[in-house]
Amino acid sequence: KAWCCEHESRGCPSTSTATTTTRTTTTRTTTTVNATLEVEHCSQQCTYAGVTANCSARVLWASKFETQGQKQPCEAAHTKVLDECDMCGSCRLKFAGCGEGVEENVPMVFRKRFEQRPVLDGHATAARLVLPA
Repeated sequence: KAWCCEHESRGCPSTSTATTTTRTTTTRTTTTVNATLEVEHCSQQCTYAGVTANCSARVLWASKFETQGQKQPCEAAHTKVLDECDMCGSCRLKFAGCGEGVEENVPMVFRKRFEQRPVLDGHATAARLVLPA
C-alpha cells in the first residue's frame, strides 16, 4: 500500500487541508490643510485697547510679556488673544508663530499702549517695541 501510494499515487490515505481566508479593508482619511491660508488667519489685524496688531504678533508679544511666567506661555497667550480679538478665532496656535525655535523667525513690531512715552518739545511720541527677527 505504501509503495502504491508513493509510486502510483493509489491507495494513499486521505488528507484534508484547511485554509482560512482573511480579508482586510483599510480606510485612509486624508485632511489637507492649506498652510498659507492658516498663516493668513494669523495675519488678521485686530485693534484692542487702542492698539492694532496682527494675531501672530499679539500672541508672541503676550507670551513674552504677559504670560511668560505661566507653565505654557504660548497657549496662555493664544487663549488671551482669542478672548480679546474675535477675528483671531481662526488663528490656530500652531500657526501663530509662538513656540520653541519659532519666535526667532517672526519679526514683530508692536506698539505698547501703556508704556511711558517720552515727551519731546511738549509733544508725546508713541513708543514702539521691536523684537529681533
